[in-house]
Amino acid sequence: MKKILLLSTLLLGVFISIQAQDSTLTQFTGKFKFAEGSPVQEVVISADNGALVAGSAMGSFVLQKTGEDQFFIAEFQAPVVFKRDSNKKIVGLAINANGMVLEAVKVEAASFVDEKMYYLTR
Repeated sequence: MKKILLLSTLLLGVFISIQAQDSTLTQFTGKFKFAEGSPVQEVVISADNGALVAGSAMGSFVLQKTGEDQFFIAEFQAPVVFKRDSNKKIVGLAINANGMVLEAVKVEAASFVDEKMYYLTR
């Protein structure tokens, strides 16, 4: 009985830890639009198994966390910085790829339908 209680407590702790991590990442999720003429028109950021994933016409890439609002795309050696407004809400992002800074504004939050469509097209 003690083993079952201990195992249940351990599993509950792991579940709570994973949920807290995912809820922290969801603040970064959404659809971001780049300026007209940019090599990429838009990117959808979603949370997937405790990591952020960026999906665009160029493919999908994992964002590695390097700071509070800073991430890194290893495939392009590109730092990503999320921008916040005065209310600490994510309103945009900037990607520095090969010396070119691509800035995007958040146009909408990722919805359940957007994330499911993203996974189906991945």
